[in-house]
Amino acid sequence: MKLKYLVFFIFIVNLCFRCNAAKRVNTMQILDSITGDGYDNRIRPHGPDEDGDEPVNVKLNVYVRSISNIDDVGMNYKVQLTLRQEWNDERLAYDDMGGKIRNIPTNDLHKIWIPDLFFANEITARYHDVLTPNVLIRIYPNGNVLTSVRVSLSLSCPMNLKNFPLDRQICSIIFVSYAHPVDELVLLWREIDPVEITRSLTSSITEFHLIKYQTDYCKSRTKTGEYSCLRVDFILKREAKTYMLLVYIPNTMLVIMAWISFWIPQKSALIRSSVAVGSLLALFFHVVFVNGITLPLVPYTKAIDVWTGMCLTFVFQAFVEFIFVHCLWVKKQRQNNSSSDFEMKQLAENASHVPVESNVIISYWKRADWSHRIDIFFRIFYPIGFGIFNICYWVAYVGADSE
Repeated sequence: MKLKYLVFFIFIVNLCFRCNAAKRVNTMQILDSITGDGYDNRIRPHGPDEDGDEPVNVKLNVYVRSISNIDDVGMNYKVQLTLRQEWNDERLAYDDMGGKIRNIPTNDLHKIWIPDLFFANEITARYHDVLTPNVLIRIYPNGNVLTSVRVSLSLSCPMNLKNFPLDRQICSIIFVSYAHPVDELVLLWREIDPVEITRSLTSSITEFHLIKYQTDYCKSRTKTGEYSCLRVDFILKREAKTYMLLVYIPNTMLVIMAWISFWIPQKSALIRSSVAVGSLLALFFHVVFVNGITLPLVPYTKAIDVWTGMCLTFVFQAFVEFIFVHCLWVKKQRQNNSSSDFEMKQLAENASHVPVESNVIISYWKRADWSHRIDIFFRIFYPIGFGIFNICYWVAYVGADSE
C-alpha cells in the first residue's frame, strides 16, 4: 500500500516539473514569435488612437537609493536610482493562454523598442552589472512593457551660494527624449508615487538635509524641434552646525577678546597690545584657513563673507583704538611730567573746590581725559554695535533662507 502512494507522489511531482518546463518553453516561444522577423525595434510603437497618429506615452517612476558627494566647488552631486518606464507596444501583445502567463520577463534591451531617454544635466553615468546586469523587462499580454534599470549618475547642480552656509539648494534630475519630438513621444510621471525615496537616504547625505522633493513637466527646445521633458527637484538644506563650531563661535570669541582689551589699564600697554594684536592676527589667519579649506570660491559675496568681514572690522577697530588711545595717554604723561610741583598743587586745590556731580558716570566722564573717555565709549558701544550686527545678520539671512 505504501509503495502505491510513493509511486503516485513521484508521478505528481514529475507532472509538475513537466508543466513548468512546458510553460517556460511556451514563454520562450512567445517571446521569439513577438520579437521575430516581423518586429523592428528601430520603429516606435503607435499612439493610443486607432490611426496611430498620436505620440506614444511613456510613464516614468524613479526610486532614489542614495544622494551623495554634493560638491559646492564643482557644483555637482551623485545619485543612485532605479529608473522604471512603462508604455504600450501593441506589436508585443500575445495570448496569455487563459491567464496562465501573467508576463514574459527578459533582460535583453536590444530585443524591443526602448524610449531614447537621456539625462540633460548628466556629467557621467554607468549601469550596474554586479553580479548580473541590473536590468528588468516585463512584457504583458496586452502589449504593456515595463523596464527597470539601476544606474549611478554624476549630475550638475548649479548653486546660488549667497546665503552660504545658511542656504538651501535645489538639485535636479532632468529626463529628456533625445530623438523623438513631442508629436512622437510624450513623457509622463506615473500617477501614484512618481518618485520614491529609500528610508536610509538621509544617512547618505553628509552636509545637507533633504527637506522635500517635487516633480514637474518641462519642454526642451532645440533647433531640431521640441522634446518632452520631466524633472524632479530635490530641495536640500545645508546643516550649519559644522560652520557654527568652525566659524561663528570662534569668531565671536575673538571679538569678545578684543573687547576685553578696552578694560585693561592704559599703563599696561604691553598686555593690552598683546590682546589687541593677538585677536586681530588670530582672526585673520582663522579666516584665511577656513576660506582655503572649506569654502567655495564664487564671484559674489556670501553670507559667511559678511560675517567674517564684520568680525575683522570690529577686531581691527579695537586695534586702532588701542594705538590712538595709547598715543593720547603717552602725550598726557609727558605733559604731567613737565609740570612743576606748584602747578600740580594748584590743580589739586582747584580740583578740591569742584562741585560734586550727582551722577557718578557724568562726574567721572568730566574728570577723565580724552584717552579714558574713548575707552569708556568703546566699552559701552562696542558690544552694542556687535549685538545690533548679529540681530540684523541672523534676521536677514535666516529669513531669506526660510523664504
